Amino acid sequence: MAPSIRTTSVAGIVLAAVGCSSSTGYRQVALRPQTSDREVTEFSQIRPSGRGLEIGDRVRGELTSEDYIWEADGSHIQRWELPVGSNQEVTVDLISEELDTYLWVRGPGTQLQDDDGAGGCNSRITFRSTTNTDYQIFVNTIFSDVTGSFELEAYTGEPHPIETGACSGGGEATESCADAASTVNTGERFLARGRTVSGTLDERDFPCSDGSFLDGWTLSGNRGETLTIDLMSDDFDTYLYLAGPGQFATMTDDDSGGACNSRIEVQFPIAGEYTVAASSFNPAASGAYNIRVSDNSGPPRTGECPGGGIEDPLWSAAIINELPIDGRTIEVNESKDGFLSDEYGTTSNGAYRQAWRLEGEPGLFVSIDLESDLFDTFLVAYSTEFGVETNDDAGGGIDSRISVAVPEDGELIIVVSSFEAGRTGEFILSVEERERK
Repeated sequence: MAPSIRTTSVAGIVLAAVGCSSSTGYRQVALRPQTSDREVTEFSQIRPSGRGLEIGDRVRGELTSEDYIWEADGSHIQRWELPVGSNQEVTVDLISEELDTYLWVRGPGTQLQDDDGAGGCNSRITFRSTTNTDYQIFVNTIFSDVTGSFELEAYTGEPHPIETGACSGGGEATESCADAASTVNTGERFLARGRTVSGTLDERDFPCSDGSFLDGWTLSGNRGETLTIDLMSDDFDTYLYLAGPGQFATMTDDDSGGACNSRIEVQFPIAGEYTVAASSFNPAASGAYNIRVSDNSGPPRTGECPGGGIEDPLWSAAIINELPIDGRTIEVNESKDGFLSDEYGTTSNGAYRQAWRLEGEPGLFVSIDLESDLFDTFLVAYSTEFGVETNDDAGGGIDSRISVAVPEDGELIIVVSSFEAGRTGEFILSVEERERK
């Protein structure tokens, strides 16, 4: 989701005064922009310098002024290499008494980050590997130009107990909206199929680390059930989260509902109670919103973005229509292998794309699935009838799914892409007839 990606709107970062006094008084902290704000090429410039970590190791390190400086906020970053076997569940802890830590893990299909997951302003990421390879571990800190010692540990099995106590390095414990989505208090508020509810996002809701708020609702899901969740507001640019039980990866969406409204289409992998959380793209935004749960997506909304938002410009009809098909076609109830490369250029965020044509019986309801073991997939479907549909993780894990009816002209365009910039590799594209629910 993976994790889910959200960005701030002020030059990629938000500066906030931290209410923790020290000998130097208040300090400014750059709340971490997401991976999408940092160029992939910048990560590649951070050299490992022989630093290696094995599963079962707990090593001591030192973040120094000689380490790479991220220009976005002036913080230092240090890279380690961690060899991981295929299908291993691994926990990485970053602990320090001198730093308010921030941890990144990058690898095939894995782009994760954490601030305070280990407690006490220490960091933790648990992930499952997709292949036998080296993962990149990046040691970072919330504060600009701060150095000090730390301990880094990688292990399997039950994660260690959460650390308690005050933050190190003058920090303040915070939690991202993506991390908080699974635990945010929903009270006695429930969503149901065919129902639209109203809410208000404001300072009384859960405060996320990027300055935005999070308002939670409970939605019961049945195994195999497919639903569409829309978050709509005329007051702010929305951002939607869906968290669930078990190994369900938190899903996120910004603008798939059209006009800066959010939409998530999900097929529930197990029965249970899921959390739908309303938030905003911009920090500190507030106002009234509606959440609608339905069994079909319907057309996206049209119009201007509220609250100064800017709708995602990556997938306009004009851009999609310019992409060459080059003979790539797929039919209903067919699955095809492909390879995403740099042959057809990139979107404005640096992700490669490849267009396919789907031909089918008009009105037939289909599920379009995009899967890959090598990159976090992103799927786009377009027709003149229903416009542009996009999806990141509705296929489960880091795979994508769009459910839609074949338009009256019997033809639509499918675009294969990746969530992260610069990713390439093999994928499987499938189209299957589905019963409309």
